[in-house]
Amino acid sequence: MHLTDTTGETGAAVFQALHDRSLKLRWTDFLLVNYYGTPSETYDRSMLKLGYFPNLGNKMYSFYIRLSNGAEGLEQTLTRNWRHNLRRAEKNSKLFLNWCEQDSEREAAFVTVSQMYDNLKERKSFRGAVNTKTVKGLVVRDRKFLILAAEVSGAPVAVRIGYLSNTCTMDFLAASNEGAKSNYANYRLLWTLIKKAESFGLDGFECGGVDPVENYGVYNFKRGLGAGLSLYGPLWLFNKNGF
Repeated sequence: MHLTDTTGETGAAVFQALHDRSLKLRWTDFLLVNYYGTPSETYDRSMLKLGYFPNLGNKMYSFYIRLSNGAEGLEQTLTRNWRHNLRRAEKNSKLFLNWCEQDSEREAAFVTVSQMYDNLKERKSFRGAVNTKTVKGLVVRDRKFLILAAEVSGAPVAVRIGYLSNTCTMDFLAASNEGAKSNYANYRLLWTLIKKAESFGLDGFECGGVDPVENYGVYNFKRGLGAGLSLYGPLWLFNKNGF
């Protein structure tokens, strides 16, 4: 729903009408609503009034970087260790970064990141958030996906893919191999993507979710950016059958 007036009880009334007259929920129906953001208190009140109950999980959190302070301001928020490793990567003359623009480049980079991602899932025994086989064609064709590849002496070591939306740039998919460890390629890739996002003049950079339980390494890596914690929930649940 998109309402021009979200003050007072307008939102609650519209949602009540939608819920009662249009959805026509049966005893066995189960309804889920997720705003993927923090809606106004009016919406929360209407959900509670209609009998929805909120469910909040640790995977609904992420880091979000405000880009209004420019590149210099962003660098000031980095932890000392993160800044140190970034400098190491920037001084490495063998580390080469390439924005993949041509279809052939984009497809080759996506095949590379898919293989790295599958190897990473197998090595660390976690369930991937992205089905690379399903999204391959979309990512290669859609220029809103920003593909950045890193090589060392001609050999691919890491690939990072961002997505450019109307309000922010999101860290969509990234993977690397053992060759990226000694040269800190992931630090330079992510920082380059963040600076690219800042050049678009958008609100911020979305770090693509964090999971400190199943993937603490990635959580700790993103935490070093000094970004603020953001919430993409709760997930609201409703059904007439209490059981």
